[in-house]
Amino acid sequence: MTDTALAPFLAHVDWISIPATVHPSWLACNLRVRSANASANTNGQALVLKELPQRCQGWIDPQALIRATSAAANAGLGPATVHADEALGALVQQALPNGSLPLTFARLARSRLGDYLELHRRLMSLNVELPRRAVHETIARLNDELHRLGAPIPQRLLEALDQVPRIVDALRGGPAPRIGWGDGNVGNVMIQPDGSLCMLGGTAAGCMDPLQNVGAVVSELCPFVVAEEFVVDALWHGADRQARARISLYAILEDVRAATWAAYSEQIEGAASGEYRSFVGVRTHKALRRTRAAEFAQLLSAAA
Repeated sequence: MTDTALAPFLAHVDWISIPATVHPSWLACNLRVRSANASANTNGQALVLKELPQRCQGWIDPQALIRATSAAANAGLGPATVHADEALGALVQQALPNGSLPLTFARLARSRLGDYLELHRRLMSLNVELPRRAVHETIARLNDELHRLGAPIPQRLLEALDQVPRIVDALRGGPAPRIGWGDGNVGNVMIQPDGSLCMLGGTAAGCMDPLQNVGAVVSELCPFVVAEEFVVDALWHGADRQARARISLYAILEDVRAATWAAYSEQIEGAASGEYRSFVGVRTHKALRRTRAAEFAQLLSAAA
């Protein structure tokens, strides 16, 4: 979806930058987010503007981001798209209703797990043409950026990165690609006042091995919120041994991607709070917990 009238529209609306304290700080490395109150210039709508910085377009595809979020909006799974421009990497959406709340892990575990998984099932069933996305390619581009910046890479993350080629080799082939959100980030989901869930984000969306999308959700939820088997059975009913192995390997790749992205974000933002470093540590630990296990070789064999 492209609207050539977007540039003048952006110019005549009074946009207000949303401070980092209002949204996760690492969002600033992927998207610049601004808002506009309802006014005559906005046709009476409260709006949110998301702009993709040029530096991020090596691993975030503007076309995939805009088309996926627009498809989700058309299916009632995300905020309505008002204007979009793939060339500019800019997207204007209706703001969520007042009273919308983030889906935290506490709310998820207490009562919304089934709704969250159903949201991902519905996203995976959308019929929209998107560019191909592969999580290992994103890892490679982020890793290249870290080296270009001369950034120090933690030794444990280097160990996890060393396992990526073996995993990618085991994941050749697989089911026919389809739309996937590409990450399971609970922070991308909002609870609207009517109780329905709404998906935000979309920076990892694309056409992919659907088991990659399942693995991303496993990476987000398991083992701290729910058992991996529960997620797999919910999102890929009837999964055989090979599918389960592939999902586990994709979960490792997603942990490595998240850790590499956080390491890059720390360099770009110059954050000194330790927030990114802690995130790198947690996601690296989860990846190494699997790659160092005796069952890792069995996963590689079963997935091929």
